[in-house]
Amino acid sequence: TSPDQRYESLSGEVGLTRQFQAGRWTHRVTGSLRARSSEGLSHAGTTNVLGPVRIGVPTRWGDATIDRTRGDASLDRVRQHSAGVSWRATWGETLELRAGLQRTDHRKDALRPDAAPTQERSVSWLPNVSVTWQAQPKLTLYTSYVRGLEESGVAPNIARNANEALPAVLAREVDLGARWQALPSSGLTAAVFRIDK
Repeated sequence: TSPDQRYESLSGEVGLTRQFQAGRWTHRVTGSLRARSSEGLSHAGTTNVLGPVRIGVPTRWGDATIDRTRGDASLDRVRQHSAGVSWRATWGETLELRAGLQRTDHRKDALRPDAAPTQERSVSWLPNVSVTWQAQPKLTLYTSYVRGLEESGVAPNIARNANEALPAVLAREVDLGARWQALPSSGLTAAVFRIDK
């Protein structure tokens, strides 16, 4: 028997933006603060040995026969705080430049019933840049580079670092693509990208 699992996540963001003109360029600068809190609770469940059965013959067991206790609980808790600044500049509808930098403080706690509590904490700087160019009225070219964090789990029981909270994975992505707007209601996008973790 496997009882219900529970996962809750709460996140929020506040930002301040200023926009101004400089010749034909329109600039937009944004500062932001973000916070995220998530918690996952799971139970090991209970194994019930019901004895021999005959295949094809329905057998009914009463609730007294089945142990529906929740079993031991495991808890994963993540707290993440970020502060960042971004800049966007557009030159009419022809060219757009973007750049940003974010500092993220990531903390994860793992509690397992058969192991000591573990905690993992990391601080990362996450930059991003992109360029979008409308080369022709129907053709747009773009490229970007971004770094980000991906949530990791807990080391399995068979590992040397069993039940240890694993650090967040740092991922990097670079992409290059083109978008052709054949008709107002349809278009074609082609891209190549690389992701490293």
